Amino acid sequence: MAKKIIFDTDFGGDCDDALALDLLLSCVKNGECELLGITASACIYDVARGIYTILYQHGLESIPVGSYYKAHCGAHDGKSYGEQLGRRFPSPGAPDEAPEGFKLLRRLLAENDNVTLLSTGPLTNLAKLIESEPDEYSDLAGKELVEAKVREIVVMGGCFSHQTGVEPELDHVAEDGQVIPMAEGNLAGHLDASKTVFYGVNVPTVVVPFEVGNMMFTGAPMAEHGGGLTPDSYTFCHCRMEKGRNSWDPATALYAVFGAMPNFHLSVPGEVRFDENGVTTFYPDGSGHHRIAAARLPLKVVGTAIDTLVMGLFED
Repeated sequence: MAKKIIFDTDFGGDCDDALALDLLLSCVKNGECELLGITASACIYDVARGIYTILYQHGLESIPVGSYYKAHCGAHDGKSYGEQLGRRFPSPGAPDEAPEGFKLLRRLLAENDNVTLLSTGPLTNLAKLIESEPDEYSDLAGKELVEAKVREIVVMGGCFSHQTGVEPELDHVAEDGQVIPMAEGNLAGHLDASKTVFYGVNVPTVVVPFEVGNMMFTGAPMAEHGGGLTPDSYTFCHCRMEKGRNSWDPATALYAVFGAMPNFHLSVPGEVRFDENGVTTFYPDGSGHHRIAAARLPLKVVGTAIDTLVMGLFED
C-alpha cells in the first residue's frame, strides 16, 4: 500500500523544497505514495498560490495547500520565488487564501490513518498541531491526534558531523582547537518548536541531517528541461541553481517515500538533544524513538536516483 504523506515545507526560500515537491509528485503519479496535503512552514506572501502553480503544472491541483498563517502573510518584498510563481504563472483555481497550516494538518489526520509527516523546514506548523485543542475536525487534542494517526515523522534538520566525522569542515574550530558544532537552521532557528516536536509526542522520528544532502547535488536535469519557463524550473533559475542544488530536502523526501533501503541506513534508536544554541547531539537509547539517517550508497548514486524520479514527471 502506498504511503500516505503530508509535506510540511518552507517553500519559497531555497529551491531544494521545490525539487522535493517534484519528487513527491512523481511518486504520486507512479502510485508510490499518496500526497494528502502540503503545508507551508515559512511566512511568505502568497506562498500557497506559488505551491499551487507547481501542482497545476503537473495536473495535481486537487492536493490541498495550507499556509503558515494566512495566505497573505505579513510584509513582503517580492523577492521570493514562492511569491513570484503565482504572478509569473497564473493558474486557474489558485487559492486567494489557504487554511492555516495546523488546521489543515488536523483535518487531514482526522480523515486518515498511518500518515507520514514529512518536514523540510522549521517545525512551526507541527508544533502548533501538537499543541492544538480539539476542534470541528477531531475531539482529540493535538498530541493525542498525532500519536493516534502518525506512523512516522521525517525531518530534514540537525547536524551531527561533530559526532560522526562526516564533513567535519561544517563545524568551526576555534583558535584554541575547540570544535564548535554547527547549529542547523531548521531546528536551531525555531528551537521551541523543535523541542515540542521531538519531545512532545511519542512517535517514531527519523532525522535526515544537513550533512547527508549537503554534498549531493540534484535538480539540473529538471532545470534544463524547463529552462525557467515552467514553475518548477523557474525556482532553480530564480535561485541561480540551474546546475543543481544541494539535496537536503529531496534526500529527505526520498527517505519519506521509500524508507531506508537501498539508499540509507538508520542508527540505533536513541534521543536527539539540543543545547542552548540549537546544536543537535544524538544519544543511543534503546527506549528512544529517534533515529538518524545516513547515506548507504555513494552520494552521486543517491542523487541520480532523485533526478531519475523527478524526471519521470515529464514522461508521456
